[in-house]
Amino acid sequence: MVSRIADRLGAARGLLFPRDFRLFVLGQSISQVGDQCYLLALAWLVAQRSGSAATLGLVLSAAAVPRALLMPFGGALADRLSHRRLLRFVNLALAALLLALVGLAGAGTAPLWTIALVAVLVGGLEGLLTPAAYSMTPLLVPGKVLAQANALFLGSMLVCGIVGPLAGGWLLQNAGAALAFAIDSASFFAVAGLLTLMRPMPQAPRARATLLDDIRPVAASIRADRELALYVALMLLGNLALAGPLDVGFVAMAQGPLHGGPELLGTAMALFAGGSLLGTLLGGVIGRPARRVAKLFGGILASGLLLALMSLATTTPLFMAIAALLGAGIGLIDVLAQTSIQQRAAPDQLGRVLGATLCAGKLLAPLSTALAGLIADRSVPLLFAAAGGLWVATTLLLALVARRAVQASAGTAVVG
Repeated sequence: MVSRIADRLGAARGLLFPRDFRLFVLGQSISQVGDQCYLLALAWLVAQRSGSAATLGLVLSAAAVPRALLMPFGGALADRLSHRRLLRFVNLALAALLLALVGLAGAGTAPLWTIALVAVLVGGLEGLLTPAAYSMTPLLVPGKVLAQANALFLGSMLVCGIVGPLAGGWLLQNAGAALAFAIDSASFFAVAGLLTLMRPMPQAPRARATLLDDIRPVAASIRADRELALYVALMLLGNLALAGPLDVGFVAMAQGPLHGGPELLGTAMALFAGGSLLGTLLGGVIGRPARRVAKLFGGILASGLLLALMSLATTTPLFMAIAALLGAGIGLIDVLAQTSIQQRAAPDQLGRVLGATLCAGKLLAPLSTALAGLIADRSVPLLFAAAGGLWVATTLLLALVARRAVQASAGTAVVG
């Protein structure tokens, strides 16, 4: 009996965690720690040197533009060159860029535009990297455990997403931004090394000559797939509502109404990540196909209400509690949406489909961060109230449109 149970556990562990999947998750988790240190240090450094939330929003929106626009090309490159090869190259390039940022932050007198320029270059490389990373899991695990694998992958990153902000806040408070950037650079080198240990991934032969030729049929298939188009619309609205409050609003809240320092900001980001971890694990449990769209809409509406409620967070404990609950909602949404998109995409189009959907979702992030900076300079609570109200209202409108489209389609089928 004991040996039989051990055999089954070993088989389940091998099924869920093949060697390459473990190496991939380990690398992405390490990278997440470094990324959180980088994001916190960049936002705090820009806000501190400029003294303006609007300037912070402008820098972050400038970095978000190439990130969004290059995502379709990142997905096409991943499908063409292999995900592993592209990820290894981009991680090495990011490691080199972060070393340059270490020098700029350490100098102390570097003009703000030079830091912004590096942030823009980092954003562009992240645009190439993100679709390849988010479409790797289906290539490494069987399809029947994809939802659980996504939950485990995202959950492991979120655990490190808790550690990262706490470490970044402490480093920024006690050692300065340069060391935080150095840790991110080292994390990229570590990821490249772990990717080298993975087995080479097969590449499908392609007759198309250009990346645009690779992207066009995928864009057409997304337009033709009503459910995929719905997920794209939800991602678009979600990033419009969330990107600014999370990237600019948290910093403005820590520096303004709550009168805190980098450690307070790091703690808030860590609690948000902790909530996201719980939401991600919940998504792995309830993420089966039955009523997945209804669950997704429910998660979005609850998260929108929490975002609006953050405008009433006049004390640090209340702000922290809402941040954790909001994180849980976002974690649940991410698992449900990502699994649905992955399962609707053809295996040889995973990178391009993820690149196109992520690009569509990120297109309004630059506008969101720029507007958030302008609003936060006038009133931080207004920023959260407006963003939450916008998210709830647009999601309800989209749900109504989707329901009428389904009813119209059913009516046409009956008539036919």
